[in-house]
Amino acid sequence: MLGILLVGFERFDFLQENLDLVRRLPSSDFSFYISIDGPKTNSGENSILRKDLSTLIKSSESLKSNNFVHSQNMGCDKHISWAINWVLQECESVIVIEDDVRMSSDALLAMMRKLQNRKEGDKPKVILGISTLFSPFDFLSWNFWRFTRYFSAWGYGLNREFWKLHQESTSNVVKGMDWNDFFSTSNYWSKLSKRKRELWKERFLRGNYDYAIQATMFRFNIYASAPALRMVDNVGHGLEAATHTRFQEPCFLRYRVSKKDFRFLNPSGIASHLNFLFNFLDSNSWAGEGLLTSRGRTIGVRTIFSRKIKWLD
Repeated sequence: MLGILLVGFERFDFLQENLDLVRRLPSSDFSFYISIDGPKTNSGENSILRKDLSTLIKSSESLKSNNFVHSQNMGCDKHISWAINWVLQECESVIVIEDDVRMSSDALLAMMRKLQNRKEGDKPKVILGISTLFSPFDFLSWNFWRFTRYFSAWGYGLNREFWKLHQESTSNVVKGMDWNDFFSTSNYWSKLSKRKRELWKERFLRGNYDYAIQATMFRFNIYASAPALRMVDNVGHGLEAATHTRFQEPCFLRYRVSKKDFRFLNPSGIASHLNFLFNFLDSNSWAGEGLLTSRGRTIGVRTIFSRKIKWLD
């Protein structure tokens, strides 16, 4: 059984939009879950938020959703990891939609079918809705699946096999560990430049759940399935309530695609010939690894600068 999981924190208007997305699905062959993190403070706004939360829960009743509202605030990373564990205790796979992620019901159906594809077996599996390329034309709705070595939390799915491997892999990640030993089986890590290794090491130690998933993918040479053309939007950039998207919205995400319908083609091997192009584009956009993205240029420099300061102290 497939689970669809909505996760959020206090932005109940955002969650309501994704609730409407699930309601538009023509298929009911899934289990539905909503997990809401607890409040950070006991402010005067809580009474208004409780009313909004009550409205949301009542609205979800027609979808027979499994709801969990936390009384204490766990924080984004711990909360989402907890919620994935919760769903995968009952389901073989899960599609996770954070409250600021938007997609069409057609795109969600495509992800559901891809994640449940029996021909691909029971190996660890990850699927994404992100891509660097997009179609600016409403009439151009064709798309196809390809592979990427990178992970994004903006609309994704994974199966129980991957999550089990991930939990075992990251249970001993600590500051000061030997990363070369940790990635000794990784084909990609052995090819990385010193700058990129320093960049990823700094990210992995932050404790963000999405970077932890990326570490597991690198370590075990797992590629995610991603669309050639982007199917998701993120509407949370620049908002005070955001945890990981407080920065300005990147240029490649500013064109909205979440109302588009897509039809997936069988590329008959075309995707494999385009791997070099997609790897280059992913690295220099949403993965934030290449030198063409400011994140790729500055994080490594910041880490080196920080080490110089500590050495002087």
